[in-house]
Amino acid sequence: MVFITVVNTIVIIAAIAILTSVVMQKNAKEKSSDLQAIPLQPSVHNDSKNRRKYHRIDLTEKSCEVKLLDTENPVLKDRINEVVKGEIANISIGGIKLNSKMDIPVKDDVFIEMNFDLQEEAFCLKGLIVRKEAQVKESHVGYGVQFVGMTESDQQRLGVAINQIELARRQAAVTF
Repeated sequence: MVFITVVNTIVIIAAIAILTSVVMQKNAKEKSSDLQAIPLQPSVHNDSKNRRKYHRIDLTEKSCEVKLLDTENPVLKDRINEVVKGEIANISIGGIKLNSKMDIPVKDDVFIEMNFDLQEEAFCLKGLIVRKEAQVKESHVGYGVQFVGMTESDQQRLGVAINQIELARRQAAVTF
């Protein structure tokens, strides 16, 4: 009888050890992949009106090329495929704030393509202009662009690049 109790106790201890090991391995794997995880939490800003779905980081005048792809606006039809320089003000995996000299009326859907480098990764992403701001800087107009048709691979690469920038900024802020 004592032997059966000892065996049962050993089996229970072994099962607990295995479960603990599995949980610890899972937690370690999640922590090691934090840098590559796409941030799906809402942005954490002091602005209580911020309803953004993804974490957004500011960029300092990061250049990009912007190409007008498609629109139903007849005024812009002759400008399809026009390429202009732009600057990325901020970015998330859901969209971008773009400043450009191109002044586009946005009462109709306007689709653009943006080419830029981030953390030594080249991106060519398509987007829909969802917001226009009046002159933001000199002769630049600001646009809120929502990414469309983004592949999982591009979403993941962009998430990694954003996380790398954010991590580098946090490490620089902690440096003594």
